[in-house]
Amino acid sequence: MTEKKRLFILMGPAVVLLLAALACGPAATVVVTATPPPAAPSPPPETAAPAPTAAPPTESPPPEPTTAAGCTLGARWVADVTVPDNTEFAPGTPFVKTWRVRNSGTCTWEPGTKLVFISGDPMGGPPAVDVPALAPGAQTDVSVNLTAPSTPGTYRANYQFQAPDGTRFGAVIWAQIVVPAPVTAPPPTEVPTEAPTATPTVRLILTPIGPIVTVVPPPVTVIRPTVHAVEILYDFVAQAPSASWYNNAGTALSFPGRDDDPNGFALWRDNWYLENGSRPARVLETHPKWENGGGISGRYTVNVTIRSGDVFKAKIGFLQGAEAGNARWTLGYYEGGTYHALQSVTKSYNGSLQDFTVSLNALDGKQVDFVLSVWANGPAAQDWAIWQDARIERP
Repeated sequence: MTEKKRLFILMGPAVVLLLAALACGPAATVVVTATPPPAAPSPPPETAAPAPTAAPPTESPPPEPTTAAGCTLGARWVADVTVPDNTEFAPGTPFVKTWRVRNSGTCTWEPGTKLVFISGDPMGGPPAVDVPALAPGAQTDVSVNLTAPSTPGTYRANYQFQAPDGTRFGAVIWAQIVVPAPVTAPPPTEVPTEAPTATPTVRLILTPIGPIVTVVPPPVTVIRPTVHAVEILYDFVAQAPSASWYNNAGTALSFPGRDDDPNGFALWRDNWYLENGSRPARVLETHPKWENGGGISGRYTVNVTIRSGDVFKAKIGFLQGAEAGNARWTLGYYEGGTYHALQSVTKSYNGSLQDFTVSLNALDGKQVDFVLSVWANGPAAQDWAIWQDARIERP
């Protein structure tokens, strides 16, 4: 439609009103306000091949670790080449996730660099895949073969790059898919039918009258097990934000920390897989300072008077994928400004968690500050150490 025709259509009713006003009486002032027509819809875009997704998977890039050679290790996500987030797959469907990444550091990625699974749902994928050598500023595509789980839900596998010496670096990238619930057809509608009315049959049964014997069953004795309640005096996982966290160099750490902080960090991990394949609702990860023999400690002010019989209990181990993990867990306490170690347990990554139980009889009648510590036995790069159900119990 031309602009002249559109203006004519818009002003037509106004002209009629003006003529009617002139015919019916003295001249009146009529103000005609032209309302612009709604904007025409934009033409649909031309159909094009789907482009890689372009929303960065991390809000802010982690700091890039510096190597002994003085250069930095870095990796940045560029695009999802295949399987954008929340792609739907039928249960058991194999697929290939491919990311485009860039070497954002100043070090060349050496042979032996890998992309490793660090958390989430493995989806049948390998724990690590080899990454080609890559010069600073160059880009490459990295792929992982995965399989959609058999039950409906949203699944996500998190990955990070790892140098040949075990140092993790770069942004965390992931594959996130949805396995939809099966669609069930509604049951067929049945037309109710009226059942024929049966004519009742009356039978008269005559029996001789004899003595009536009532049998009383013997009383039943119910044996109930004795339940010994356990009182939880203090929960170290739940109270982690109230602790004072610091590393072996005395550097104060905040809670929750960043899991790429080279000074070490403490934070909660919710619904993460552990090395034994379990997936508890919450554990406390305490990663030591990223250096040989690095450490991290949390000092808790426990306002509870310990009594004989009280015990400290926890399960210790690593997050799933920390194959190089090897650390020492220690429970200690401060009394009168002096630190005392109660017990230590050394553990490496072996696919199982370990019980850590300590009698507190030696502290009968005392109130002390307890300290949870983790120390690296050698390099700390994969010491993703966790405390599960760490607490003081009273039988």
